[in-house]
Amino acid sequence: MSSDASDREPEQNSQLGAEQETAPVVEMVRFRVIAGQEATAREWLAYLGDHPAQFRETMIPERMQVETILSDEQEGRLHLTWFSVQLPGGASVQNSEHELDRVHLDYWGRCIDPDWGPQRLTPEVFMTSAPVQGAFEQ
Repeated sequence: MSSDASDREPEQNSQLGAEQETAPVVEMVRFRVIAGQEATAREWLAYLGDHPAQFRETMIPERMQVETILSDEQEGRLHLTWFSVQLPGGASVQNSEHELDRVHLDYWGRCIDPDWGPQRLTPEVFMTSAPVQGAFEQ
């Protein structure tokens, strides 16, 4: 659901453990919250956490398998980090008509600092159990 997820280039992501067409895209991307918007960011996270059924509905067209949002503070600033596992070919959150996605993008615009480039971690090893890998390959 990260607004950034569907804008990635395939070559920017490690494709490990399966055929190219079905290999999950694993991302961990960190964003800084605009100073003074920390309470709004916490409200955003609470909103998402309070709507698990709707959150899961949005994951289906995005082909999102796992999405976790982490928070941390560094140098007095709140940061949000998205960890996601997504299958190729998912719909873009920007094109979604789902109410939760519209609310999510509104919060994104109010909270994420556009002047601070996202920090992407590079997946070096991605391993799943055999049953989970089989589900990715279906």
